[in-house]
Amino acid sequence: MNWLVTAVCEVPVGEAPVARSAYVRRCASGDIPPDVPPVVAGILARHASAAARTNDFTWRLFAGDLHPEYPGP
Repeated sequence: MNWLVTAVCEVPVGEAPVARSAYVRRCASGDIPPDVPPVVAGILARHASAAARTNDFTWRLFAGDLHPEYPGP
């Protein structure tokens, strides 16, 4: 998912991972930009929610939280 939004949806690599995570969260909320190719939009619709949770979990680890709880569905 992270690769997809930077490579296909053109989220600037220089701003990743902050911009990338924000884009994934946006798609997870159902706000998929209209200029996204239909096949990619389908992938985003199906998987952005899980990717957003995983990204948030990973950022908590990088921030030093040694016991983060992985969020449920």
